[in-house]
Amino acid sequence: MTGIDQRNVVVKWIGPEKESARGPYKSVLCVAEEYADAGKDGTPDDAKFWVLLNPPYSVSSGSKGYVESNGNNWQLTVTEQGSSQQSQATSGSKKGGGGGGGSFNRVILMGNLTRDVELKHTKSGTAVASVGLAMNSKRKVNDEMVDETTFVDVTFWGRQAELVSEYLGKGSPIFVEGRLKLDTWETDGQKRSKLHVVAERMQFIGGDEYRQPAEPQQTSDDGPDDSIPF
Repeated sequence: MTGIDQRNVVVKWIGPEKESARGPYKSVLCVAEEYADAGKDGTPDDAKFWVLLNPPYSVSSGSKGYVESNGNNWQLTVTEQGSSQQSQATSGSKKGGGGGGGSFNRVILMGNLTRDVELKHTKSGTAVASVGLAMNSKRKVNDEMVDETTFVDVTFWGRQAELVSEYLGKGSPIFVEGRLKLDTWETDGQKRSKLHVVAERMQFIGGDEYRQPAEPQQTSDDGPDDSIPF
């Protein structure tokens, strides 16, 4: 890891999904923005940044953004999506930045599950769990405090989904930090959409914090090879 804390980058290559002890991941190669058109031989090693990411995947080749050091790995925040439809990878986000106009997508919630956890698996074997979360608050109406409950759907992936399914049930309290995601689809010619939270970090109330695991440290299989353009 270099001493650089943040660097504007362009996504140049997204590898195929691989499996590790912590679940599936993809390797993403980013290069410093000033070397976006320099080519493989013209890009120095200290301008290349490997980001190892968990599903769900939502970044395309050519996307612009910035990388930040979290101590052991690089975290990618995308500010402008690329036009390529190459396989995608997800980005963490802390704040807007880079040359495409900033944005901020961060949700922090604490509440109780409204139903038992429904654990499923994708075709590749990745665990995914969807839960309902209820948050209670009070607001003033005509000089009286009135109870108000807000309901939100939250999606957990990988090991988080397995832990939630194993240890929590209807009524269980939980702290969740994540990002908003809008799903859209069409049913009988009618366009539909649903806004939900994708969990990135969670904590059982009265228990230990669990963060969506950082991708495994880069191995020899994750590094550049002849098939990678940079």
